Amino acid sequence: MLLESLLKKAHHGGRRVNQIILQQLRLCSRNSKNIYLQHILIGNLASCVNVVLRLQSFAALSVSMLLCGVVLALLRNIATHHFTMLKNGMAKCLCMTRLQLTASCTPISVRPSDVPTPPLDLQSVLSSHFAITMDSIHEDSITAAREKLYLAIVDFHGQMAERVPKLEARMKAINPDKPEDAPLYLPSEIQANQRPILKLEALTIIERELRESDAHEALSELRTSIRTFNWNLSIKKKDIHGIESNTRAGKFLQTLSNNIQVAGDRYRRIRSALISLGMAESNSTFQVLNRKEQYGKGGRQPQLGDSHKQSQEWEKEMDRVQWFRERALLERAIEEVEILDAEFERAIIWFGKTSEIWTKLALETGSMDLGIAFSSGPNDYNPSVGGWQAYAHKQAAMYLELRVGCEQAKADLEGMIKQDSEKENKKATERAEKEVKSGKNPLENDYSEYYTGLFAGL
Repeated sequence: MLLESLLKKAHHGGRRVNQIILQQLRLCSRNSKNIYLQHILIGNLASCVNVVLRLQSFAALSVSMLLCGVVLALLRNIATHHFTMLKNGMAKCLCMTRLQLTASCTPISVRPSDVPTPPLDLQSVLSSHFAITMDSIHEDSITAAREKLYLAIVDFHGQMAERVPKLEARMKAINPDKPEDAPLYLPSEIQANQRPILKLEALTIIERELRESDAHEALSELRTSIRTFNWNLSIKKKDIHGIESNTRAGKFLQTLSNNIQVAGDRYRRIRSALISLGMAESNSTFQVLNRKEQYGKGGRQPQLGDSHKQSQEWEKEMDRVQWFRERALLERAIEEVEILDAEFERAIIWFGKTSEIWTKLALETGSMDLGIAFSSGPNDYNPSVGGWQAYAHKQAAMYLELRVGCEQAKADLEGMIKQDSEKENKKATERAEKEVKSGKNPLENDYSEYYTGLFAGL
């Protein structure tokens, strides 16, 4: 109560409030090994937080947040000390002490003269406390998530054992430290020839329907992530300037890029499960998706009235626009192929016809056979002159060679396309192998090895 009364008296004196808070922080840092005293100081700091929050000022709010971090660090220190004492056989005494101290809501004032006063580096103390607090929060969140996942998997295994009694004998114990590696014993994780024995035909149909719906959702999430990335990239190019702003925007874009990879990875995992459930690999709806194909042109500028539409309608409109754009590009590509094929045919016919004309001109001995009246000028064509005939043969041979070249190029076109495709696939394979050797995850796998490993274990 003494500390609370001092803070109330110092309502209009911010310097006095800071002095009281710093005094409590110094006491906390000087007595890190005295657990009993730290319980008392935690009560004092908690009172500081309550009173400072009642001051209703921005500065007081920032101070209270700072105090909360220090309290968390002290609680972690107490918990670590309690764990050590539990190993030494003093758990009962400490638990009783902690319960008694926790039940008391009245903070106890401590005089600075009761504690030795070594020199204190407040900045280093606070930084170390906050570092320990953030690390502990991260570790605790992972531990809590694993515990939750472990309980969920155990419950699911129990339901599967009730639904499929023959499957209970094949279930293995779950490692509580790594529950994410535990199999779920779904039909997609069991060999096809073992499903009739375990009577999993009905569950196989249900899982396939759910997987197909999940695959559509994953593709929708992938499209949304690509549009979001493209939109923010255009904003960055247009409005972001300066080193600091570009660095922050680059980190944000990296997060959006990671969302694209996560959505693509999720789709590949679902597709592998569908193939395990009997879907053909050549399925036209759920096609193979590689990492290098995870890009698009979606992400148009917002228009008037878009904010009044529902999100689902906006997504449908985006899908329609994207579909018509892709269809137009496909039509242009088909048109270019048709134009190229027609140009090949016309070039071959024209080169052949021109070669025939020059051949006839070279073989004619008089102008009457061609129905052409030649003049006697020095620059006019005269078949009786040897030089003119040689030139006509030369032109005929040139056009004939051009016609043969066009025919050969058209005949080799399919093989050249296949050869280029093989080269690109070879480059992609080498690049993926290099990333795997360097320890990077290219996210181009189809998770077939995952299901193969489960088959071997089951």
